[in-house]
Amino acid sequence: MLAIPLVLLVGTELAVRAFGPDLPDDPFIVLGPSPTFFSEEVIDGVRSYRVSHPEGYRARNIVFPVHKPAGTVRIFCLGGSASAGWPHPPEEIYSVYLERALRRAFPERALEVINVSAHAYAAYRVRRILADVLRFDPDLLIIWSGNNEFLERRSYLQTGVGPLLAAGNRLATVRVLRHWLARRLSRDNMVRGDHQEEVNYERWSKIERLALDLRTDSTQFARVKEHYAYSIASMLGEASRRRVPVVLLTVPVNLRDWLPNVSYHQLTGARRSAWDSAYVAGRRALLQGDGPGAVAHLEAAIALEPLHAETRFHLGRALEVMGDTSQARARYSEARDLDYNPFRSLSSFNQSIRRLAPDYPGVELADAEQAFQAAASGPAPGYDLFLDYVHPNRTGNLLAARTVFDAIVRRGVLGPPGTGAAFDSAAAGGGPAYADDDDGQMQGILLQLFAMMHQYQPALEKAQRLAAGPGGLGSLARHHDGLATSILEVFPQLLAYERQRLLGPPISAAEETRITRLREGFYRRSFSGFKAFVQEYRKDSIPQ
Repeated sequence: MLAIPLVLLVGTELAVRAFGPDLPDDPFIVLGPSPTFFSEEVIDGVRSYRVSHPEGYRARNIVFPVHKPAGTVRIFCLGGSASAGWPHPPEEIYSVYLERALRRAFPERALEVINVSAHAYAAYRVRRILADVLRFDPDLLIIWSGNNEFLERRSYLQTGVGPLLAAGNRLATVRVLRHWLARRLSRDNMVRGDHQEEVNYERWSKIERLALDLRTDSTQFARVKEHYAYSIASMLGEASRRRVPVVLLTVPVNLRDWLPNVSYHQLTGARRSAWDSAYVAGRRALLQGDGPGAVAHLEAAIALEPLHAETRFHLGRALEVMGDTSQARARYSEARDLDYNPFRSLSSFNQSIRRLAPDYPGVELADAEQAFQAAASGPAPGYDLFLDYVHPNRTGNLLAARTVFDAIVRRGVLGPPGTGAAFDSAAAGGGPAYADDDDGQMQGILLQLFAMMHQYQPALEKAQRLAAGPGGLGSLARHHDGLATSILEVFPQLLAYERQRLLGPPISAAEETRITRLREGFYRRSFSGFKAFVQEYRKDSIPQ
């Protein structure tokens, strides 16, 4: 009697796999149908794959032959925009530097280093690209992913992912059923598979400094970390089953020079007043060069409200002034982890990477976080190695390439290296011709990011440098030219207001109102979509 239902179940599963939608195997969220990241076409008479997805930097014209040439070592780089080298031009990214170094070290080997990273992709989306890439006969995968895990709006099931759901989700029938139910009962747990949604929310949640539910809700926050570890482990497991070696990077970020976006606190009444007094006193002492006084006041503020990210950041600054580099680094890292609108990889993500890598025999850990820390000119990496919060500058991209190069050589994936085994930055970088500061198009993009995330002082300094450079602001694209002009007008006033708030004299209510309107006017003019954001998403901002 059991044979009939079993046959029906097997038949249904086979039919769904053959004719149903392509739904990724992810038990944490319902990820919608995901079209392939690649198209197949004939290029110069050769059947080739092309990166055709709009979020995959298709303008870079990334193509490679369907049939890997005999003797060729095919290497794929996967991850988000940091792995892609954005916003650098395509010839100035870490994977190009890596390919040059490998060709020099292994001159007898034919090599393809193909960067298929995708813009703003979380690890659960990178996993979908990896599934495609494994069909393309790879000899090595390089995974650098972890900065985008809070980017997309979603909600995890409170019950979590148990063994039954994880096992059942491997069946296409179960995935289709979950997709059908999510469309009707739980759309918050559903994310489009073909492209990212709600870009306007992502922009304005940062401008308005909104705390994300994924961060404020302790259960949701735990699920994000579990989901990330699951995605990484799944990619390593699938590569291991296919006997494809992996270089897995820890994720370096700008700790020293990037203020947290949202600093949370929950104090009211007298305790809030006490916190305000301690925080302002600490900031004031720091501005006056009084390191010990700043440390004492800021530690008092932390004792009252331990969750406030920006207090940790300024305490890191004060400790740095006092020469205590290890404690400064720890406070900068805590400030990153306590940001309630996260846009950088968390320290717990790197802990997951270090924990998972030894579990898979084909995985070599490339500890980029430690490499960036060792190379930093201060107690933690900052603008010496990064363009912004997570995207390396030219020096940082060369360092990432060196870190991966060393892991490849250490693993012996390509066999014993030749006489050029040592990584040569000058050779890998292709010479000194390119300079980050001279790339006007890229600097305009960075200016927009700095402004959007309230990095007022760095944004003003960048606008001033661009205005004083060859061609002035005319070297920027028109919309970035206008943004720079507005920054030069508005940000000195915002910074002067902040300084007066800390040092005195007291600010009048009329001046408070003027500055609020000035700030709001700047953002409404400079960034589109505010009205739509208000209509659909507006919440009260978490007090800073």
